[in-house]
Amino acid sequence: MVPGADPAAAARPVEPSLSVVMATYNGARFVEEQVRSVLAQDRAPDELIVADDGSTDGTVALVERLLAGAPFPWRLGVNPTRLGPAGNFAALFRLARGEVIVPCDQDDRWAPDKLRRIADHLSAHGCDIVVHDAHLVGADGRRRRGTLWSRIPFPDAERRAVGTGDALRVLLRHNVVTGAAMGFRSGLLRALEPFPETGMHDYTLALAAAVAGRICLIDEPVGEYRLHGANAAGVWSAWRIPDLCRRTGATDRAGVLHLEQVAERLERAGMLDERTSRAMHERVDFLRYRAALPRSFPARARLVVREWARHDGYRSFASGTLSVARDLALGSPR
Repeated sequence: MVPGADPAAAARPVEPSLSVVMATYNGARFVEEQVRSVLAQDRAPDELIVADDGSTDGTVALVERLLAGAPFPWRLGVNPTRLGPAGNFAALFRLARGEVIVPCDQDDRWAPDKLRRIADHLSAHGCDIVVHDAHLVGADGRRRRGTLWSRIPFPDAERRAVGTGDALRVLLRHNVVTGAAMGFRSGLLRALEPFPETGMHDYTLALAAAVAGRICLIDEPVGEYRLHGANAAGVWSAWRIPDLCRRTGATDRAGVLHLEQVAERLERAGMLDERTSRAMHERVDFLRYRAALPRSFPARARLVVREWARHDGYRSFASGTLSVARDLALGSPR
């Protein structure tokens, strides 16, 4: 040790550089609160990159005004053609230079210590992704009952599974990771090149981190997730009948394409062992089966009963009897 050096300082881990990437589209109604909550972080980002997807409501001018004089570097660009939320975030990830990337929606509000806590968790636990809960607020900014994890739902048993390295089993049933409530190491992107744009970025990244068993949780709200009826993804619950009925055959067909692309990239990167590869492909097969369910109730019922009796797909990759009831009642609308 150099004479006169501070031993405590030498023992502290070096903070990773941190990029915040924000996707906007006609977000003028709420974006000011979100930008101000980024500016108020007690651990400032090393850069903020904003990509607007062709707003026509003054979002770009508003963000530029809010960021003028920001105490950190920032860039703002407008996409020449609309990319949609998934494509916009995929493009943003390619631009980010930080060791840690934190996606940012345009309509939420962050707790002042969000970035610091994400960076600290990633460093302390050696994980690839850290995920946190969030309070729910309405369009008026007032708190709603429950939290993000209670609405997904993400119960205690599944949280324990994720925390002990069994995240893939949970994620193959349903996505419990929300892009607006996470941060991840940029190195995770290398295994996913080119980044899939067929599904939402949060699920893609979560699957990759789960394969490596490297997801950690901040088991409390670190900000506010806004529900306003026009969310790009929003939250829905497998336990609420109206939300259960939102699932369609098109959802399952999109899930097939997305999982196939993610599995192909992870296999190419040498990240899938035989057991994990089999589990992901079994999930693909189950989604294919659901997407192809016939409209005719007798024919549909025979297939559903046979699947329930012969395989554990509904238990392993869906919500059990609730999903059976959905498939019996709704089939696969096309």
